[in-house]
Amino acid sequence: PLPMLDERAGVAQHLLDALMYAQTRRLSSSRLHPTPAHVELLGEIGAAIERGLERCALQATPHLVLLHRPFYASALRPLFARWALVWLRTQAPFQAAEAAAEKAEKAGKAEKAEKVGQSGESAQSVEAEGNGEGAFVTAALAYVGGRQKPLRAYKEVLGEEAAKLLNLASQWVVSFLPHCLSKINRISYGLLQRDDVRRVLAMSESADEQQMPRSRRLLAVPFVGKDCPSPSSEFAHPDVQIGLTMLAYRYEGLRLTDLYRLIKSMKETLAYEPGPHAERPSSITFREWLAKSTTEAADLALSSTQQYARELDEAGGEQEDEGEGRGGGGGGGGGGVSMASLDGSLTSSMVERTDAVAVLPLQLLQPDDRVQLVQLKRRLGFSPEAIHHYLAGEVFPRVLRHQATKLHASGVDLGSDMLFSTRLGFSGTPSEVLPRQLRPCAFEPGSEATIFRVLTSTDVMRVQNMGAGWSVHSLLASVANATPPFRALIDAGALITGMTNEQVARRLLSLGLPHCDVCVFLDARDAVVAVDRSGRAPVPLARCGADIARRFTFYDQV
Repeated sequence: PLPMLDERAGVAQHLLDALMYAQTRRLSSSRLHPTPAHVELLGEIGAAIERGLERCALQATPHLVLLHRPFYASALRPLFARWALVWLRTQAPFQAAEAAAEKAEKAGKAEKAEKVGQSGESAQSVEAEGNGEGAFVTAALAYVGGRQKPLRAYKEVLGEEAAKLLNLASQWVVSFLPHCLSKINRISYGLLQRDDVRRVLAMSESADEQQMPRSRRLLAVPFVGKDCPSPSSEFAHPDVQIGLTMLAYRYEGLRLTDLYRLIKSMKETLAYEPGPHAERPSSITFREWLAKSTTEAADLALSSTQQYARELDEAGGEQEDEGEGRGGGGGGGGGGVSMASLDGSLTSSMVERTDAVAVLPLQLLQPDDRVQLVQLKRRLGFSPEAIHHYLAGEVFPRVLRHQATKLHASGVDLGSDMLFSTRLGFSGTPSEVLPRQLRPCAFEPGSEATIFRVLTSTDVMRVQNMGAGWSVHSLLASVANATPPFRALIDAGALITGMTNEQVARRLLSLGLPHCDVCVFLDARDAVVAVDRSGRAPVPLARCGADIARRFTFYDQV
């Protein structure tokens, strides 16, 4: 297993909890019981986030995104360092080191006081040293926040385990946390949803490529663009992988197959626990999750019969993606989720049952029942406690493995003389950001100046400030009702998230575009299709029949 897995996941959960606290007003960890001082610190972090949003150093859409690293370093990093220290002081090795350092400090003060008394000098300075935190904690805080070099002065009291914890906390506060916050879910990273898995497997040419590793199914994977996961890549750094996976589950929620695994595991544990069912630890934990999710159910629940139907259909069709069938045996084998017994059609009685949002006790819950599974997703799909329980118990121990040696290569290696003595390439966007052995880049004379001149000319472009409170809806509304009217929307910065291309096209038509009859876009299979205001299914562009002057085109980021 990955070394210090519990600690790696623990510090990531602790820091990300502080990030989410402004929205959830609770911490997902059951190990930490927040004190008034902790709540005050969380409030300071929330206030700093608000200042960042006001200054456009942070972006709130589609979720909190870091845009300006210097703001993080000056305003957020000191606060997260203090919050990381809270986690460190719950760890036994750090507690032992702090106690040893405090004992040594007291001994040093006593010795110094004795010398002061013998010399007849004032002991006021000695008394002043006892105020506030100890010197060891102060030095540790400075180190975690990246403001001090390694604590060599405390080498004798700082054991190996405590030193590892300090390094881990410092790396998260200084490097990993701002790195993860600068990424956007479903654009830079994300979970593989059912359609993503099918698309990736459809692109596979060989039988080996169709055996998708379990790690790619359960962990966050790199995305090459909006809603376009990388066909085979995974994140190389384990801590970055842990952090992005936690964020992906918090933003996308538990999938039906995740809930299936979670409940099956909890029921197996429940069967071996002593005492009445209602008093067993697993049952108590499950009830606590439901109690905490009650106030969120109205916001997170799916609200239409059509959405219920799609989710129930998804529950019945997961066999292909998660079971022992196509692509299910890679990366360790076993552990697949078989839902063949869940297929069937949606009935009115099923919908009525899901409307109640009632969940049975754990001992009576049947995850093989399609309706019960959807009910559970509506209640616990976005529960922080359920998500972290699932990740810590079912995901990370299974897929995060330690490798003593690893072979790897990158595009930089391909650009070197490792394979070819002479390399020649062409780029439509030339840049000096190239592997050293590919430099220099031969620019076409005048091309760079022409590009900047065109992009900054008021004859072809203009700048419009959307304000700090912009949203995807307000952005689409401004485009659909612009004067003079636009003919196309090119989402080069992937600002339009949380919607499929078809949903964006229909939303644009509903919001405005009086000069257009249809909206053209690329569907999930990269086919050029068009929709109109009738609500009918998209049709190929060649069959839409709309005049080219009456068409609006949406280009997504990819």
